[in-house]
Amino acid sequence: MMTFGGFLAFVACLFVGIGFLVPALLDRSLDRALHQLKALDSTDSRAYAMFSDNHEYPIRIAIYAVNCTNPEEVVATGAAPHFQEVGPFVYYMYRRAMNVSWTDDATTLTWRYNTRYMFALEESVASDDTMLYIPNIVFWGMASSLRESSPGMLVVIANAAKMSELDMAFAHRPLHEHIFGYSRESDPMLKFLSKDHEGLIKNHTDEADALKKAKLDTITTGYPDIRSLHQYVKYQEQEILRNADGSDWAWADKEAGRVHGSDGGAFPLPIDRAASPHIFVSSYYRSVQLDYIEDRDVKGIKLLRFNVPQKMWESAEKNPDNAKYDQEWDGLLNLRHPMAKVPFYLSRPRLHKADPRSQEHMTVDWLEPADKRHDSDYETYFDVEPTMGASMSIVTTSQLNLQMQGFTVQYEDDDQPVEKTFFANMKTPFLAPIFWANQTVLISDKDAHDFKGSVYGVFRIISVTPIVCYSIAGTIALIALLIALRGYKYHQLYRFEGHVFVETDNVDGNFASDDVLAAHEHRRFRRGKPGRADGGGRGDLEGVGLDSLAAHSAAHNGVAYGSVATRARATCSIMLPPSLRVVAWAAAPFSPTRFRARRPPPRLAPATTATTTTRSSCARPVATLTTARLRSTRPRPMRPSPVAATRAAAAAAAER
Repeated sequence: MMTFGGFLAFVACLFVGIGFLVPALLDRSLDRALHQLKALDSTDSRAYAMFSDNHEYPIRIAIYAVNCTNPEEVVATGAAPHFQEVGPFVYYMYRRAMNVSWTDDATTLTWRYNTRYMFALEESVASDDTMLYIPNIVFWGMASSLRESSPGMLVVIANAAKMSELDMAFAHRPLHEHIFGYSRESDPMLKFLSKDHEGLIKNHTDEADALKKAKLDTITTGYPDIRSLHQYVKYQEQEILRNADGSDWAWADKEAGRVHGSDGGAFPLPIDRAASPHIFVSSYYRSVQLDYIEDRDVKGIKLLRFNVPQKMWESAEKNPDNAKYDQEWDGLLNLRHPMAKVPFYLSRPRLHKADPRSQEHMTVDWLEPADKRHDSDYETYFDVEPTMGASMSIVTTSQLNLQMQGFTVQYEDDDQPVEKTFFANMKTPFLAPIFWANQTVLISDKDAHDFKGSVYGVFRIISVTPIVCYSIAGTIALIALLIALRGYKYHQLYRFEGHVFVETDNVDGNFASDDVLAAHEHRRFRRGKPGRADGGGRGDLEGVGLDSLAAHSAAHNGVAYGSVATRARATCSIMLPPSLRVVAWAAAPFSPTRFRARRPPPRLAPATTATTTTRSSCARPVATLTTARLRSTRPRPMRPSPVAATRAAAAAAAER
């Protein structure tokens, strides 16, 4: 039968096991839940529902256009252009995945988006029908691609369109046409070319329009390894980017345009403060390695903020790694090569931290003066939840600029060399801001609450369970240790429990077994601590006095058994089940009710028996003691006790 101390030890081990197993099981369950939540390997996953249709999380885009207030003077006299910032004009972007397909092993997903922008007048400064003078992207794009390869064609198109230099240099149109494009019917040059202007941002009218204009993208699904989630494999059906017209690689260094990195919505795990995740930014025409900035708290969720590093904006002179991107100026990304020689430059909003030379020969009335700007307002950053790797808050900012300057082309007409100059008075180049946009994605209050209640709830259980279990196990183990220590002391003191040990002068040792020394009414003689001379002692339940032992000695033909006063005293206790005896011992440490040490019964030796009546100090009937001379299976040699001899002599003198 298991002792109470053993039971406590078992319970302590059980709690230790729970402390180890429960967090491990919950952690595995959480991994499976995160996989189901994040993986894009089927249409049943929650991540796919959010990925394929963002109507629950539309992307807010605030557009600030830059209007030229003196376009006539710029073209006619070469005056320095003056620009004025206008905005915001707020749109919400909704997109739905189309033509979705998976590879056979479900490791990659291919799709195209049907994208729609909805104007939010109530959040905007004015209607998006506001007329603005902005550089004519159609003309400058065509001129950049034809002025070297087919200058004669450029002249023919310009003459056929019958457009003035003012209309060729600047387009006077509503904001939404500048941004999202317009049809050929409203532009003589496009009408001649039989093409529509698709705009700077693609806005599809319907699914048929999306099928016609949108190309396929491919990313990894996170199956079977969730660490490979949301990694671009192809962008616009390209593993390595080509320029806008597909005539060449996007960059002179082919590998500089290789597509890799996250799409920004989620990042591969594990992600922590030491991580430097890669992200592919289509507007940059490159992949960028992000830097950790700081910890953030968004709606009660602990996030890690990563942003586009400053070194990406440095010129090739400061950062040689940017030489492959033809980086000429600080703060300006040169997109001339990927945009098929159209002199586009990408910068932070309001040319923040751009090379001062880029702002020469022109003036801009920004809505926010330079001395009131904060760096954080012009950065692109991603606030990532480290457990899931999901971006809970995203802000991207960038400004599109176009370099403008008059130019001359040479071509042959009837085998005669001819020169034509466009914008003869615009001799000094200047950088014309077109617009800048701030894109924002933020987790909703409801989803933030659900996330904290589910994911954080599991984390709390995982973190608290070991502490609680180990504390309980430690407490139980301490109790068991105390019991074991007390049991050890008791065993040392009561190692002959169940027997009465007496000394003789002519026998090596005698023991009385449990069978022979049977207790009356379930009582049993037990060895106790040395006590008083009369056999009584502290904590006796029932005691056997030395007078009884002397009488017992006389009844055995005068054999002197000697006093046990200095060695042991016999005590009697009511027998209890082991577990209750432990409880009684723990509750009353000075009680004689103790552990019962189990000893093998001694081997009987031939001997005479005698019956004597013992005097009890208890208020119970006097016990009848049947004794026998027994020889232990483990005899111990005993020396004659001087006290026993004295007692025997006193008894003999009394009889005479």
